[in-house]
Amino acid sequence: MEHDINDDSEEISLLDLAAVLWHWKWLIIGLTAVISIAAFTYCFIGKVMPPEDSFMPDVYTSIAFMRIQEKGSTGSGALSALLQQGGGGALSGLSGAGSGGNSFQQLALYIAGSTSFLDAVADEFNIREKYKIIHFPKTEARKVVKALVKAKIDDKSGIFSLAATHIEPEFAQKVVLFAVQYYEKRFAELGLNKKVREKENLEKSLDQSFNEIKRLEQESSVLDYKIAQSGGMRGVALTMEQLKRAIAVQEKIYDQLKAQYELLKVEMASESPMFQILDMPEIPEKKSGPSRAKICIIAFAGGLFLSIFLAFFLNAVQEIRRDITAMAKFLQKKEALHEV
Repeated sequence: MEHDINDDSEEISLLDLAAVLWHWKWLIIGLTAVISIAAFTYCFIGKVMPPEDSFMPDVYTSIAFMRIQEKGSTGSGALSALLQQGGGGALSGLSGAGSGGNSFQQLALYIAGSTSFLDAVADEFNIREKYKIIHFPKTEARKVVKALVKAKIDDKSGIFSLAATHIEPEFAQKVVLFAVQYYEKRFAELGLNKKVREKENLEKSLDQSFNEIKRLEQESSVLDYKIAQSGGMRGVALTMEQLKRAIAVQEKIYDQLKAQYELLKVEMASESPMFQILDMPEIPEKKSGPSRAKICIIAFAGGLFLSIFLAFFLNAVQEIRRDITAMAKFLQKKEALHEV
């Protein structure tokens, strides 16, 4: 019997709620419609306006994906130097591979927000002129680049990505391409990959040795001509012997450098590079935002909930006014507050 009474009470309560909604139906419908139409109009106007003048233009995102691997102790010295250069605060957690995972990935994130990177992008694409920045040009240009370029590390795969979002798809792709090239150069300058630096040094040494051999051979040719003209003068012949020995020494040096260079190339080919580009940025064909349909749906849902809340609030106010006892208590409290 008690169960039936509870069911009746619950049924009456639901009927009361439905009655309130029905009583205020035009308020609910009207307010929801007004908010929905306003949101639709806002999105539509933003769509038809020129992108450079629109308050809600279509934007396009170009993304590049990279893999940055840990290389043991090869980069510890460079990281320490960068810590000192940057003041230590922003990079204090990078010196040891701590709980943050790959320290070089964290370094990549730091570079994305560094002033040198922001200034490089701003200068390359004339951000000050493009966005007509007059006051505080350097600071404001950095803010624009920060909003334009985003760096991210995927928690699951550890893949590092650089993305640029802009109303011009070609411009977004160019910005990311420049950022990728900047990262390649920056990581090489920091000396985080020892074998890359060693390869560059060997290439320079090979060029120097090769050029020296060519120079000595040219001198030898000149001396051959002099010997032929002088009939084999002793001083010239001695110089010729010295040149031949020098050429032989340089050829041995060149052969040793060449062997080291080829061995290093084999070693580098057998291991994955520390900084590896997986996907280069492309010109996006499809917009990445804004989702106007989603905005309209959210506006409709928000308007509906707001109107329902307002209906119950107004109904509660009416019920209080109709209740003589409740109104008397309200007036007493109002007078008491007024006296205070």
